[in-house]
Order: sequence, then C-alpha cells, then structure tokens
Amino acid sequence: MNINFKRILSSTLAVLAIGGGIAYSGAEGMSDIFDTETISAYAAETKNYNGLEYVEYALDTELQARIVGYTGTEAVLEIPAIIDGRQVIIDSNAFNGNTIIKKVTVSEGITHILSGAFANCPNLEEINVPASLEIIMLNSFTGSDKLKFTGDGVPTIVSTMATSWCLDNNIYSITSSDTNLKYYQRAVKIASELKKDLTYDSSAPNQGDAASVLNTLKATCGGYSRVFYHICLAAGIPEDCIKVVGDCHCHAWNYINISGDWYNVDVTNSIYFATDANYAKTMFNNTNTSHAYHTYSKWYNIGNVYWGDGDQDVTLLSTLGVSATTAKGDVNGDGSVNVFDLSLLKSYVSDTTTTINIPAADWNIDGNIDTTDISELQAWLVG
Repeated sequence: MNINFKRILSSTLAVLAIGGGIAYSGAEGMSDIFDTETISAYAAETKNYNGLEYVEYALDTELQARIVGYTGTEAVLEIPAIIDGRQVIIDSNAFNGNTIIKKVTVSEGITHILSGAFANCPNLEEINVPASLEIIMLNSFTGSDKLKFTGDGVPTIVSTMATSWCLDNNIYSITSSDTNLKYYQRAVKIASELKKDLTYDSSAPNQGDAASVLNTLKATCGGYSRVFYHICLAAGIPEDCIKVVGDCHCHAWNYINISGDWYNVDVTNSIYFATDANYAKTMFNNTNTSHAYHTYSKWYNIGNVYWGDGDQDVTLLSTLGVSATTAKGDVNGDGSVNVFDLSLLKSYVSDTTTTINIPAADWNIDGNIDTTDISELQAWLVG
C-alpha cells in the first residue's frame, strides 16, 4: 500500500509517541492524545498572548494553554513553552493557512504539535523545533512547501515521518526468522516504493533535507538518499549497516550492508544492490569530464544525514575500509559466478537454512529468492 503523506489516514491520524515508541490512531483532534473524561476544567474563553490565541485546559494536575490561532502581524514568531503558568500545546490547525508567518521558533519545553498546526502556510520558510518535542501529528506541516526544519527536534520529526511511511507501506509486515533476509526484503521494498512516492524536483526548496522531503515528497539525489537512510533505520536496519554516500561533486546515493557485504543502492536512478565497479559503469561511464569524480577512490561517506546544506562531514569510503565488491550471482561469495553458485542457490530454494549471500542470490531483485532466480542465473551461465 502506498499512501501519500498529504492524504495520510484521511479519516484517522497516526500519532507516534517517539519517546515510548508507541503508535496510536484515532479521530482527529484532542481525543487522539487525551481521554476527554480526564479534563477536569476547561475555559471556553479564548485569550490572547502577543497575538497567540489560546484556551485554558486542566488535564489532571497539569494546566495547559492550548494555542488555537494567531492574530498577530509579526512574520518572525517565537512560541513560549509557558503562558500564564500553563504548559503550551500547539493545537490542531492553530496556524493553518496563515500567510503572515515566515519563521517560527518552538521553544524548548513544548512537547506537542497537533494536526494541521502549521499546514498550508505558503510563506513559512523555517520552523525551529526543540529536543523536548515528543508527539506530532503527521499532517502538521502539509502544504507548507517552502518549509525548512531546524533545531534539535528534527530527528523526532524525521523518525516520526519515516515510521509512518513504513506503516503505510506495510514494511513491518515483512518478517523472517533469517534476520538478513528480513532486512534485505525490507530494503528492496523501501527502495521500490520510495521511488514511486518521490518526485525529482531540483526547484523544490530544501530538496536535500530529510524532513522537508518527507513533508513535500519532492527531492533531488541528496533528499532521496537521506530519506532512504532514515526509512531503513525506521524499518529496523542497524545504523552501522546503512550509509549516505556521494562524490562531493554532483551526486549522492546509499551504501547498505546485508549479510556482511556492502552494496550500492541508488533510489534516484533505480540502481539496486550493485558493486562499486558495476555501479560506476552503469551510472557514470560516459565522456563527460565531470564524471572523473565518479570512481570509488573519490566516493565519500556523508555524515550529515538530515540537511543538504552546511557542513556535510565527509570521509573517504576507502579510509573506512568500506567497499562493495560482491557481484550479483556470487551466491557463495567466493568472488566468481559459476555453476557452484547455481548449485548452492538450488540447495537454498529447497532448504532455506542453507547459508548464502542473499542479495547476490536474488538475480531479479524482487525481494524473493526462488526458482525464477535459478532459471535466470542458469540462463546467464549458459550465455
């Protein structure tokens, strides 16, 4: 299933509590977060604090000021964590459709940004979110296509959106007692579905930033690679098995480790599980002199996995001892593709407890290792 973030769960909204790793779903609005029966006091009167309209709640022992609108004229806005001694919650649709605000700072201490809170704000260019952020609604920023996310709360936003994407695309339903097979099949589906979801758009603002791309679904290669990275993490693939890489010249993609071997995955160009040599030949073998950068010796690990601008924190892959050398069809991982690989593949299809190199065995890269792969490998060997 493939659901666009802009239409996510049209009648219900998934709410992810990052701290506890819990996913909730329910009707849009207050009942998504709180049991309304626990609210002991509620002031219907709307109050105003420097243009911020809010209503007062008492939830158990916590006093809340829930921001419900903005009547101010300032384009640069800071939302305090406390108003009149009450904890601030940014309520549903609080700024939805606002054409004035351009930059918003959400103060440290604010934990909730609810449904549509900053949606459809055509002039909103930046929102700085705090590390205290715990719960966001997944359509909180929909339609604000110029928006750049900054601040210590960006990892929470990216993790929330990436986890939601996995839920929407049934990534967690892919299971196996073989952990390597599970990771491989999830990575294959992520790459395939992400390619369908994202639109390559070099004119889109912040097209290399993970959060912005997940919000707008418009990206260039930097955005594709960072989003693939974070969705793989959300899918359970270990952090040390997935990298954002590039040539520090004009292209970025990913490295992924399955069964102890590294592979190139380029979602932008639909090149999956390739060796360094085959990837360079497929992607970069032309007469354009700029493509002299496209050799393994000039490929880098990119440490900046959230933003496409600023310090990219790069390290040559060669200095990390990381390379992709296992070819498709090299089922036994001995460095060559021959009848021994075919024999081992047949054994695996009959008995999946047989140890193989999983990505190399999946000849057609459909996520399944079966008789089709046997037939295609055999045809290739025969020539």
